[in-house]
Amino acid sequence: MTKRVLAIGLAWVAAACGGGSSGSSSGAGGGAATPTPAPTAVSSDFTPPSSADLSSPAESPGRFRIGLATSSDGLTFTTTGRVVSEQAATPDVIRDASGRLLLYYTGWRLGSVSNTAAVAISEDEGRSWVYKNLVLSGFTNGTNYGDPDVIDRPGGGLRLFLTTSIGGGRLGIVYGDSTDGVRFTYGGVAASVDGDDPIDSATFKVGSTWHMLTLNTRNIIMFHFIAAEPSRFTLLGTLLLEGAGGAHVGAHGYESGGGLRLFSFALPDRHIRSFTTSDGSAWTAEDGIRLAFAPTAIDRAYFKDPAVVRLRDGSHLMAYVTRGDE
Repeated sequence: MTKRVLAIGLAWVAAACGGGSSGSSSGAGGGAATPTPAPTAVSSDFTPPSSADLSSPAESPGRFRIGLATSSDGLTFTTTGRVVSEQAATPDVIRDASGRLLLYYTGWRLGSVSNTAAVAISEDEGRSWVYKNLVLSGFTNGTNYGDPDVIDRPGGGLRLFLTTSIGGGRLGIVYGDSTDGVRFTYGGVAASVDGDDPIDSATFKVGSTWHMLTLNTRNIIMFHFIAAEPSRFTLLGTLLLEGAGGAHVGAHGYESGGGLRLFSFALPDRHIRSFTTSDGSAWTAEDGIRLAFAPTAIDRAYFKDPAVVRLRDGSHLMAYVTRGDE
């Protein structure tokens, strides 16, 4: 496990789980997003860093980079050698209603702000990106938000879950809604635990039930929340994902046939692996490796934080995190 620091000045023990979504839109969500103009071609708010920030805390996003891998079948991925951003971690990716790819992540240096969530937008299937700071209307912690986790909002638009302080010295998961993928209106606290700190959510739907997995600040056991609608989640219990390489962090849920595939990682295993479920509670470790680590000039030490989206040609694109400071 690694330690990561958010701008609110609180450190937590976490394997930096990227959020995830099922990539599907179903059900009805709570609260309506503030109307915004239809998505159009956009220009970048900032230029992403070109190298790691070696002055940043040891496990901050400043020490990592987000790379890309592709797969024809969604099972065996190969790295592309392309980097979305240096000083970046915890990606989640989705295709919006206009067909764009939106890759949310936690960045260290993001123009005029730092160590908070941002979005990279691609209109050409991940070949090029523009970079936008998020506009968070009604959110009360300034820019102190990380670990973005995006889903299709039931009823239209996008819903973004973020880790932040929720008062009383506690961390939790809040959410906001958007119709353009950049401007989000606060919806409320989505998940919290009395006396503990759920962080780094991964949200997906199995059947008619929404599931949210989060890390906590103490160990590798994940909190497991459920909800009929993805606005306020109830703690179901804890979940320990055990497979090849040890205990895994579930990072991104992706629809697969009649069930769901959960892309995961375990340190020091270094590879991206996966689990499947038909009900969201019983998980089976899949054989094989989804993305096998091999050291290159870009890929260093290990892989973590996978997030996957289907491309128009039927292939799959994975955003993943590797160290940028070694």
